[in-house]
Amino acid sequence: MLSHARRSSSVITYDLVAKAMRLLIALALLVVLSVGSGAACAGDPGTNAFTTLGPIVIHGNEADNLMAGAGVFDLRDETSAAGTVEYRFGRKVFLVGLTLGLTANTRGGLYGYAGAYMDLSYKSFYLTPQLAMGGYRKGNSTDLGGVFQFRQSIDLGYRFDNGHRLGVRAAHISNADIHERNPGEEEILLTYSFPLGPYL
Repeated sequence: MLSHARRSSSVITYDLVAKAMRLLIALALLVVLSVGSGAACAGDPGTNAFTTLGPIVIHGNEADNLMAGAGVFDLRDETSAAGTVEYRFGRKVFLVGLTLGLTANTRGGLYGYAGAYMDLSYKSFYLTPQLAMGGYRKGNSTDLGGVFQFRQSIDLGYRFDNGHRLGVRAAHISNADIHERNPGEEEILLTYSFPLGPYL
């Protein structure tokens, strides 16, 4: 009974996060189609504005970034401390970039992933939604039902003048019911990222 309730809660959470991510991406694409990719400028070194929606900037190419974070894995059940490292490629296809990352927790859980991200900003505040997929090894951590898992995350960060960002990430990992079990997990991380190499 508890397992069924947990699975139902995970499905609801997954659906809500997935819908929110799709809405953000659809909004960005709508802006691109309606406004075009004119010579908008974010006014920040190391990043190009792909387009704008009033004060909101949707970013195009930028410097590659390396991000590290620490926080909590699986907020609902087998909670453990966790860390993450992520490489974001700055060269984008229109407004979507590639990311590669690894998340590990103190119970031996390990998740490696590849995904797509985009950056939106208002002044110095950045919102970065991301969709990813990858492989999970549970160790003594949460059993997520199988190796292959999807991951959705949203980062909210503050960008300093030198391009470094300090932020918070909320993420959800689940398998969208492709495995027999789909408990899912939620995590929250404090993150710090910095640009690598020459801009653009």
